[in-house]
Amino acid sequence: MNNTEVRQQINQYLDGLSSEHLELVADFLAYLADKESEDATQELLDNS
Repeated sequence: MNNTEVRQQINQYLDGLSSEHLELVADFLAYLADKESEDATQELLDNS
């Protein structure tokens, strides 16, 4: 499945969620984005 298909599927799921669950999804996505950023930073530091 390519990125476009994944995003479309995610949007379909999001359309069916309550506001409370959308907030949980937003929190989880923020966590993943922060984790990815931290991992990238650590990788740069390890390669220095």
